[in-house]
Amino acid sequence: MFGFVVFLGFLGGGISVISKMLNYQASNYLGTFNGSLINYLLATPISLVILLCLNGGRFPAQELFAAPWWACLGGVFGVLAMVINVYSLHKINLFQSTVLLLVAQLATSVVLDLVLFSNMSVFKALGVVLLAAGMVWDKKIPAREEQAK
Repeated sequence: MFGFVVFLGFLGGGISVISKMLNYQASNYLGTFNGSLINYLLATPISLVILLCLNGGRFPAQELFAAPWWACLGGVFGVLAMVINVYSLHKINLFQSTVLLLVAQLATSVVLDLVLFSNMSVFKALGVVLLAAGMVWDKKIPAREEQAK
């Protein structure tokens, strides 16, 4: 079971990078906000079909409307993250954007683990710092190569 979960993690990560690139390309043609709107408008019916398929054709209205208001904020944060990611791709390359996203996700998870679960390891924090240092290092290498020319 663990192997399957690891596979899904890798699959989700790969899909996330492909999604980021497709959203960036859409923003070149439609603009950042129009591209985001189209993206979510297309994803909504697909999400509905998946929900119905996984729920035996039944729309779980009672469960959906019983959720607290803050449970619906995932979509809001998803749109904000997508817009920020697409905007960043106009300034830095895909690799750097992905590493920044990873570092930010890990740093946020370390803080949330500490605040919500009182579970934080120095090694987790050190890992985030090392990734951030690698990102800075990667950014400086092309700058040094340009100066050497």
